[in-house]
This record gives sequence, structure tokens and C-alpha cells, in this order.
Amino acid sequence: MCWEETAPARMDFSPAIVIEAQDACVGSPKAEGWVRESMRGSVAPRGVWTVRVSSPSPSHVLGVLEDEQGRPVAHRDLYLKNPHECEGTLHAVGVWASLVLDTEVDRAKERERARELAAKEEADRLAAQQAADADSSSVAARRKRDGASQDADAGAPNKKRPSRIEIGASTDLASGLGGATATYLGVSAHAFVEAGLGLFLRPSATYAHSLGDVTINWGSGRLDFCARVPGNYQDRKGLQLDVCFGPEAGAMSLKGSTGDNRVRPLFGFGPMISLRGDLASAFGVEVCVATAYNIVHGEELDPIAPLSVRGQVGVSWGLR
Repeated sequence: MCWEETAPARMDFSPAIVIEAQDACVGSPKAEGWVRESMRGSVAPRGVWTVRVSSPSPSHVLGVLEDEQGRPVAHRDLYLKNPHECEGTLHAVGVWASLVLDTEVDRAKERERARELAAKEEADRLAAQQAADADSSSVAARRKRDGASQDADAGAPNKKRPSRIEIGASTDLASGLGGATATYLGVSAHAFVEAGLGLFLRPSATYAHSLGDVTINWGSGRLDFCARVPGNYQDRKGLQLDVCFGPEAGAMSLKGSTGDNRVRPLFGFGPMISLRGDLASAFGVEVCVATAYNIVHGEELDPIAPLSVRGQVGVSWGLR
């Protein structure tokens, strides 16, 4: 006796059930219903799979799961201890087939996801390769244009950058070490001129008046040779450090207690450090510290100290 499900394949890939047996258990008309009841809701991963149930012997039930091409995928052997276990045994075959089908569906989904991922990675690789090829073409074209531009400029005369010139003014606070030391407050003006080969000239003029009971006025001129150390900024947009050294000469007027004025010459030399910060394209603020060793100095009460120290805070303007 043989019952076979001959219904056409459905879109949900429901498995077919084939009963192949003539004994009292598997050959029962209810056998297919018992197996299908346990497989309710189970589907195949693709096509129409078949659950084939047979009975090699009266106490032996064999379940075989075949794919859509009739190839065995899994099998299960069950044995009856007594005839009353027939329904439960066929239910067990259905449960087993349902579990195997679920596993195969999950595997099919994993393979599909892997194929989609591989296809996406391949598409991304091709897109990246196309973008890299486009960038290479763009770089090659830009280099070609730049080379043509350089060739065109090769015969043109070199344009020399104009020498930098700055002017500035500051407020001075000065004092000295040794002698009849006094503190002075004054003003100064300076220029900063590029001389070439990284060398700058900084001529300056200063006038100051003493603070305190003693009236002392002095004026001097100074010429510094400087090297400029620019910060890691765009031109005229950041900080610049000037390191200078140069001579200074002038005169000091001391008003005595009797009302007479004594004039003493000034001559010295020493270093100066200036830090300039740009506030605009040409306008900046400067902070300077200058020292000088005064060659012309006298006894202990001489108003000209051997060593003078001067601090300056001011502004500067770049003319070009």
C-alpha cells in the first residue's frame, strides 16, 4: 500500500510527505496525518523537499528527508516496542523532520547573507578602485597643468619680494644696576628694516625722565642688528621673535641742587629680545627687553649705572 502527496509545489515550499509501507503502523491511512500534524508550519529552504517514511520491518520506522532534487539530506531510525506506540513514533518522525528543515532554512539564510555581503564588498571594492583611478587621473592632470605653468614661468623674470619695513612706538621703563640707580619712564620710536640674507636693522630713539626726587633726563639712539625667528604661522598671522644686538649712544642731563645742569655722555652695547604678535595683517603688538653695558660710567654716585635694563611695550605697523 502506498500513499503519496501529489499536490503542486507552493510558494512557501511546504515539504511533501510520502508514505511507503504495508504494515499495520506506517501503512495506516492515518500515518500521513500524524506526520503532517507534527510538521505544521515547517517549510523547505527552496523547492519542494520530501519526507519519505517507510517501515523496513514491523518494529522499524525509517524517516528520510530528501531535497528538491531527491538527494538524501538526513535520516532517522525509530523502533517500536509495542503496536500502541505507532502514533507517537510517527509524530516523532514529523518533529525530527521539522527540526532538520528549520536547520536547513537557517543555513540557507546564512549562505544568502554571505553572498549578499560578498557582493556588497565587491561593489565597494570596485567603487573604491574607480574613485582611486579618478583621483589618479585628476592628480596626473593637475601635475600636467602645473608642469605647463612652470614651463611658461621659466622664461619670465623672477619677481623679487620687496624688503620688509616696519615702524613702531612704545612706552619704556628703565633702570640700572650699580651707581646712583634711578628709574626712568619714557617713550621710544623705532623702525625695522630688512637688509637681506636674513638680517634686519632696528634703529631706535628713546627719551626718558627719572621718577623720584632727582631730576634726570636722557635721550639716546640705538642701532641693533637682528635675526627674526617666525612662528609656524602664515605670514603676518602669528608670533615672531627678534633676537638683536647693537650699540647705543646718547646723553644724560642731571639737574643739581643749585639749579645747574650737568650733561654726561652715554655709550654702551648689549642684546635685546623682542616678541611681536600680529593683531591684523600689518598691525601688531610688541614686548621688548633690552640691556646695555655702559662703557662711560663713573664713581659710585654717578647717575650712569654700569648695566642698564629696559622694558618696552608698544605697537608696530608693517609698511610692506
